[in-house]
Amino acid sequence: MPFNKNALQRYRILDSCFSNFNKKYFINDLIDAVSDGLSESAMSNIRVSRRQIFLDMEYMKSSDGWEIPLESIREVRKTYYRYSDRSYTIQNSPLKHNQFQLLQDSLELLTSVSGIPEVNQFIPVLEKITHSKNMDIQSLVSFQANDNNEGIKWFSPVFQSLRKKTVLKIHYQSFKNELVEVFLLHPYFLKQFNNRWFLFGLHEENQVPTWNVPLDRILEIEITDLSYRENTEINFAEYFDDVVGVTILRDAKLELIELEIMASHVPYVKSKPLHPSQKKLGELPNGNVLYQFQLIPNHEFYALLMSNIDKFKVVSPLSVRQEIASRLELGLKLNGNSWED
Repeated sequence: MPFNKNALQRYRILDSCFSNFNKKYFINDLIDAVSDGLSESAMSNIRVSRRQIFLDMEYMKSSDGWEIPLESIREVRKTYYRYSDRSYTIQNSPLKHNQFQLLQDSLELLTSVSGIPEVNQFIPVLEKITHSKNMDIQSLVSFQANDNNEGIKWFSPVFQSLRKKTVLKIHYQSFKNELVEVFLLHPYFLKQFNNRWFLFGLHEENQVPTWNVPLDRILEIEITDLSYRENTEINFAEYFDDVVGVTILRDAKLELIELEIMASHVPYVKSKPLHPSQKKLGELPNGNVLYQFQLIPNHEFYALLMSNIDKFKVVSPLSVRQEIASRLELGLKLNGNSWED
């Protein structure tokens, strides 16, 4: 039986009934207790079925659950249920293997984003549990993370602003400009790329709803009491589908790009596509493979190509070939004779 919020709450309520020796809980009493508990929590009328209670009891008695010591006691023509051990409760029961495995998996995921304060508070708790089982997660799994990312300190206030829908006054300095910009932003979306976090929102002055703010370039954030404008224009779940990374230039258009991938590099491209639009067009006589991509070329895309410059050839369009050639030419000017120095 899968764990979900309602299931866990039902198990807790049933556990309290089975451990209460001051009352006899017949099946209808259990249905009432569980229904009342769920209704109070959800602030709506919830009624569980007789079948659901029996399924829950079977699960709690099983090896996948807690193997509870449940007794069925006949009284006249009815049966009531309670623990055979007066001191038993699932609250004090050791973790089963499948439950412990879920905690292990959770810890692995949490440690992958360990720089975020909201996440950090949970890691020590899970580590204590896993260490009690002599399990060293860090020796088994390593995630890529940038603990020294300067922008991570702004994650909490930005995330809270997103949740509470408050307007931010941001003091910002780009890499290319010594001047500090101050502007109002209605925050809409946070995205991580290449170990950096980016905030997207509506720029109050220029009214651009996809204004991109790298968190590591923020100098100061102030929470304002200005009226927040809801996002009614951009579906951020799909907004980045046509690019590599986070940069979408104004008036940029989708292009069909064909790359000839060297035969030795094809397995890597197959296992880790350069972009979701990647499509194999066919194999060439020399063993190389022709791939097609439909995307908007941006800085991140060209950086990706340059990092694999010895493994592909741009077939089309001409504009992408020229951009790559221009970058290579500049690189040669800077480094072409460096071995003579």
